[in-house]
Amino acid sequence: MVRKYQGPLQPGKRSARVPKRRATKAAKTAPKSFATNMKKWNSQNAEKKLIPFKNFTNGVGTDFLIEIPGEALPNVGLTNTNTSCIVLQTGDELTDANTNLNQNTGMPTCVAIGGYNFQPYALTDPATNITTINKSGATGKYVNITSSMINVNINMDPLIDSGDGNDVADAIMPHQFRILQVKAKRTNSVASGIGQSSEQEPDLGANLFMNEAGQDRGLANDMAAQDPFTWFVNRKKWMVIKDERFTLSNYANFFANNTTSSWPVSGITKHPSQRFKKYYLPKPKGKCMLSDFDTSRPAAPVDYNYVVHTVILCKNAGGSGGRDSLHWNVQVNGTTAFMDI
Repeated sequence: MVRKYQGPLQPGKRSARVPKRRATKAAKTAPKSFATNMKKWNSQNAEKKLIPFKNFTNGVGTDFLIEIPGEALPNVGLTNTNTSCIVLQTGDELTDANTNLNQNTGMPTCVAIGGYNFQPYALTDPATNITTINKSGATGKYVNITSSMINVNINMDPLIDSGDGNDVADAIMPHQFRILQVKAKRTNSVASGIGQSSEQEPDLGANLFMNEAGQDRGLANDMAAQDPFTWFVNRKKWMVIKDERFTLSNYANFFANNTTSSWPVSGITKHPSQRFKKYYLPKPKGKCMLSDFDTSRPAAPVDYNYVVHTVILCKNAGGSGGRDSLHWNVQVNGTTAFMDI
């Protein structure tokens, strides 16, 4: 038989013909699981930098900013001290709405606890031309926030330096707490300049709650003592992260005629005197762009709403709205972790 193709045969071959190679498809992309695992690996093994929250805890030295006492809500209940509140707001500065709330209540109700104040890795002072290196600072314009956590410790104050039995009764009565963690939703997608009032924007003082008639109510409005503990959060304006309740109480040390005696009250000891909570705050899914670094103020994310409000409400369980509730304080600190991009 005449061979059609000339050339030596390879071992085991009957023909020297070399078949044409079929066109191959483009290389397949990596599966989604691979990208997820790589992202997880990078998150676990890449170098993370830490930003501490403001340290409102008790201790000796300038690093400790001391506890935050509960502040009265003057428009709630029969007396202006029956219901108390503290708002822990993430960020280095208070929002305009929270600044207005402090002015309306006449109390430091809202406290900025930081946590997102980014410092540059290297910053040159134009006056002295000296460059300062901060290893915990951001090296570029973009960062990846991997976690943000705060520790919240609520304590009852057991020391009542008073000879008045009513003061002691106020202190030893159970105190009901409600903790709300909320984050403002985007403003309504309506063009500006058509009469939209500022009250329609998310504002703790004006529209944190909705009452039984479906009307907006906030911490600056007139309320009964039970209202902040029964009203639903206004989900048209706010995204609810946490909504939890508990009761605390304590023993009171009663001072009279230079003598001290403890009053253990039956039925009260079943409630603890403090509550410790660890909260992991929302984090962005992708990278964040930072504002410009400046010597006068730290940078902060400009394309992510990092402001979370932890609203701590307290009401004295005795007297149906006529007992003092200012017998507690809160300590808070925490950490935000990020990676350079």
